[in-house]
Amino acid sequence: MFGSATLEIALGMIFVFLLLSVVCSTINEWIASVLNLRGKTLQSGIRRLLEDPDGQLLARKFYEHPLVKGLGRGDAKILPSYIPAETFTTVLMDILVPTELGNPKPLREVYLEIQEKIKLMPAENSEFGRMIMILMDETGLSKAQLDELKEGWEQIDHLRGELKKLQSAESELLNVPQIQELLGTITAMEAKLLVAEKAADTAILQARKKVGDHFDNAMDRVSGWYKRQAAVGIFGLALVVTVFLNVDSITLANSLANNPSLRSAVVAAADQGADELRETVSAVTESAGTADVLDELDQLGLPIGWNEHTIPKTVPDLINRLLGWFITTIAVSMGAPFWFDLLSKVSNLRMVGKKPDRMAEVAMPQIIVQAPGVLPQPMVTVRNREG
Repeated sequence: MFGSATLEIALGMIFVFLLLSVVCSTINEWIASVLNLRGKTLQSGIRRLLEDPDGQLLARKFYEHPLVKGLGRGDAKILPSYIPAETFTTVLMDILVPTELGNPKPLREVYLEIQEKIKLMPAENSEFGRMIMILMDETGLSKAQLDELKEGWEQIDHLRGELKKLQSAESELLNVPQIQELLGTITAMEAKLLVAEKAADTAILQARKKVGDHFDNAMDRVSGWYKRQAAVGIFGLALVVTVFLNVDSITLANSLANNPSLRSAVVAAADQGADELRETVSAVTESAGTADVLDELDQLGLPIGWNEHTIPKTVPDLINRLLGWFITTIAVSMGAPFWFDLLSKVSNLRMVGKKPDRMAEVAMPQIIVQAPGVLPQPMVTVRNREG
């Protein structure tokens, strides 16, 4: 089992790495926000998905759509950093088959028009169109079924026209049997067509969902790209911050091991600062900034920073310093959430088995349940020094 001093050294090192990780994460998020890196990465992913690397065809129409513009914080220059799958599907279908305001088309007509538009796509978008067709065809809804539905409704419209002629004729009374027969035919046909229409709508909505699911899968890959880019950025920032502040892990560990007072101060700060940093770690973009964290590091009295005594004067000192910087950089680049979780675990481990104070302990008052009408009496248990 690790000794108390070993755990305290580990706790101190983890706390320092956590503070530095918060600094790097905050700077990285600020840079990403200023340069709109999330939005640009998402745009690159959508261009690749739409097979429009230059952004002059489908991608341009996509980002010019009002539903997408509205996600960019009201500024055309600020690209949206997140687009829901439902929005992507709606915008894509509206690009292929523009919506007529006040005159919405049945889903089956939209479906058929999308199929026709995809067939007419330019060669550079052929793979994207083929992907959409595959996802739509997976629903098992054929063009013949949709054509049959369309012809059925056209036939009903024709029968209704005949019915109006019979009802408006001068010999309406003589046409009653024909009218009733025609009404029955229309009613029966409508019932069958409504069932078929509902089944077709369900299949079309399922096709929409498949397109949205494909978009989500593609965006998962885009998120992977961004995380890799962010990891590279964090590593670079960790290196810069480490050298700028001269945080040498080897020197830091030796100081904590050989200076009990410093170790106690850092452990106390770690115990107190863990809860205060919880919100900063979970939402680093909303943190108070790097100044507070750097002040915290400065107040700990750790052997960091530059002065005439910390400048390496020999080759072995330089090698040790470089190794210490490398260790710190790797550690800090692992991220604030990692070190916060580890800090919590080590803190809990350090508290396990801690001997209680042998001074007299006063238990919480216990209430004895008595007969109705009798006031309960508090009972206090006192333990003497011998236990």
